[in-house]
Amino acid sequence: MKRRNRIDTPRNEDHLLDDGELIGYFDGFEILLYEETTINAADKRRVLARAAGRKK
Repeated sequence: MKRRNRIDTPRNEDHLLDDGELIGYFDGFEILLYEETTINAADKRRVLARAAGRKK
């Protein structure tokens, strides 16, 4: 996600999701899980976006 660039090594924003963008790819699905968060992993902050859905 693009906010990753504020907390970690900058990456090319063309390859990062905007906040809320992932959920837009699940049109036509029943959303079972959706999460956007910042986590601490191995002494680094990470931005995580994940989704799980079931076809309607």
